[in-house]
Amino acid sequence: RGGGGVGRTAPLVLRVPVGTLVRRKRSATLLADLTRHGQAVCVARGGRGGLGTFAKSQRRARNDPDLADVLVDMAPKEFCQGEPGEAATLELLLRVVADVGLVGLPNVGKSSLLAVLTRANPTIANYPFTTLMPNLGVLEGVESGAPVLADLPGLIQDAHKGKGLGREFLRHLRRTRAILHVVDLCQEDPFQDYLVVREELRMYNPAFVQRPHVVALNKLDLLGPDGEEWAQYVKNRILNHYSEDQEHAELVGKPPVSVIASSATSGMGTVELLDAVASILQDNHL
Repeated sequence: RGGGGVGRTAPLVLRVPVGTLVRRKRSATLLADLTRHGQAVCVARGGRGGLGTFAKSQRRARNDPDLADVLVDMAPKEFCQGEPGEAATLELLLRVVADVGLVGLPNVGKSSLLAVLTRANPTIANYPFTTLMPNLGVLEGVESGAPVLADLPGLIQDAHKGKGLGREFLRHLRRTRAILHVVDLCQEDPFQDYLVVREELRMYNPAFVQRPHVVALNKLDLLGPDGEEWAQYVKNRILNHYSEDQEHAELVGKPPVSVIASSATSGMGTVELLDAVASILQDNHL
């Protein structure tokens, strides 16, 4: 800090949520993946400071009695200007940090299951695309830490091409450890609905269909006395799909760990769903 200078400028700190990717705008070079609280990265350094006149010695000379007769040169001294700092154009991309991702077509009851399995309070309504942003909740009754469940907006066919809201939020599955796939039993062909979502996951990122997943056959309470039989039929079709197409295992992906008929409204099967998800996390030491 010089006698007439303003001193060093304090660093500019930009606070971002946990799960933020920092990369350069043009080259897409990844600078940091901020997945922990308190994690930081320097994206641009300040320039070298300048050297100005130093007037402190002159004041000492004037105040020192022994140097009262010494002539002090008060002319301006040479100085060195500071250098400009680095400039960077950055892209900040948020990926939700969650252990389990809830996926499915719109209006299959994902948010309702999130509210039952966790203490989250998402918006629930009887129309598609009620969920416009990922909702998070902590799974209750799971011994392996406090795993986080993320409810993602509903997927539609060709979501990987940008249709609907899918492509905006499929990236949040990258950090998940397992997938909870919700299927609406009240639809005409729940098995085909299941395949549509699985294909969208594969087309966006083939690694998604290789992750362990549990299938929740939801809305069982709306089917009446024949609901259990219908749920068993759909379950058998899903499981047989993997046993019949072993030659294309890489494309089809891993079979579900469990297929469970459930109802978010009545609570049927929700305990079994929670146990199945907890078993996946524990078996994989996640």
